[in-house]
Amino acid sequence: MTRVAFWRRSSAAEKLAQRADQVRRRRWVWPLVTVVVVAALAGVGWLTFFSDILAVRQVKVVGAQTADIVAIRRLGEQQLDRPLARVDTAKVSAQVEEVPAISRAAVERVFPRTLRITVTTREPVLAVRNAQGEVEVMDAAGVVFRHPTSPPKDIPLVGSTAGQIGPAGVAAALSVLNDLPPTLRSRVSDVTVGEADSVSFKVGPTTVQWGAVERPELKAQVLEALLRTKPRPTEIDVSAPDTPITRGSGTPTTSPNG
Repeated sequence: MTRVAFWRRSSAAEKLAQRADQVRRRRWVWPLVTVVVVAALAGVGWLTFFSDILAVRQVKVVGAQTADIVAIRRLGEQQLDRPLARVDTAKVSAQVEEVPAISRAAVERVFPRTLRITVTTREPVLAVRNAQGEVEVMDAAGVVFRHPTSPPKDIPLVGSTAGQIGPAGVAAALSVLNDLPPTLRSRVSDVTVGEADSVSFKVGPTTVQWGAVERPELKAQVLEALLRTKPRPTEIDVSAPDTPITRGSGTPTTSPNG
């Protein structure tokens, strides 16, 4: 019995010693794990935000026309050698959108080393001559974004019966062009703004007297219908769309609406 009791006491002591040793090990393990994790995070943070390993080495421009790529890339290249994660993409986007031909810009970090700038360009709608005789190309919002040496052939050049077209005349011409169906707008040329900002233009060989900007949907419907008539009129007046007038080789004709 004495030997059994001694063995039991000895076994219990060993278990207590083992448990104490495990507790001591745990006290060392968790601080060690914490140190390793913190060191790893610090290493990742340094690699991402301060090292040149993930710095900008290339600027890629998507969606821009050739004439604008150089200016956009130059803005992006101001970020060269900067850690990609530290690039202020909102700031770069705002700078790119200051390029006249750009309406929107989105800047993305493409790891490991590329800054990608995707842009939406302005669509030309009309061209006018300013007071200095220069050609100005505008989008549908009236924003001037190009100054070509000669009027573009693929958009209408707006003139004025008064010689110089003013802001109200430009607004009237833009309003009319924006109200036309795309299939019709693509065929428009020789836009002219007259007195009281009344608008006229050509669709192929036919001269269209549009008049003021009111009732554009009805005017467009009547105009499309009259352009399909045979023989095709040389002049169509939809300034009063309820009683449009067509002129050809014969006498003027008043066409009932519908």
